Amino acid sequence: MIASIKTGVALLAFAGLVGSAPSRITAAEKSAAEAAFERLKSLAGTWETLVDDKQRGVATYTVTGGGKVVLEVMGGMATAYHVDKDTLMLTHYCGAGNQPRMRARSIGGDGRHIAFQMYDITNHPNPRTSNYSNALDVRFAEDGSAELGFKSTDGSSQTFRLVKRLSSSATR
Repeated sequence: MIASIKTGVALLAFAGLVGSAPSRITAAEKSAAEAAFERLKSLAGTWETLVDDKQRGVATYTVTGGGKVVLEVMGGMATAYHVDKDTLMLTHYCGAGNQPRMRARSIGGDGRHIAFQMYDITNHPNPRTSNYSNALDVRFAEDGSAELGFKSTDGSSQTFRLVKRLSSSATR
């Protein structure tokens, strides 16, 4: 009787260990998309935007949606970043009134470099004839700054360097 109780307890303990193992492994191993999203979340707060080392404006980053969305507001535009399954994505709400949607096509350096490529665009009269943003490179520097390099369908590009301005958490 005592032997069967000990065996039953041992089996329950083993089942508990086996049953909990996948969740511990999953929590410990982040995908590239999740690592990059964590870097984006680290932008929470207010930043100076520099173009050619001249101050051009302000960018604010807010972590919202239960920690599942990073909202960037910069110069009359907004960009929402989120992970969908194992893909980092964004929707850019352009001042021109259209919304390019992009997926990360590559993530390098533990999320320090994210290259986004457009896969579709909404609210655009004719995406074949008009200029719009179709790619974004995000780079995180060792000094705590970051760069956003927007590319457009006409071949032009514009890079914004982000330098931390305030220490607010900007989390909602």
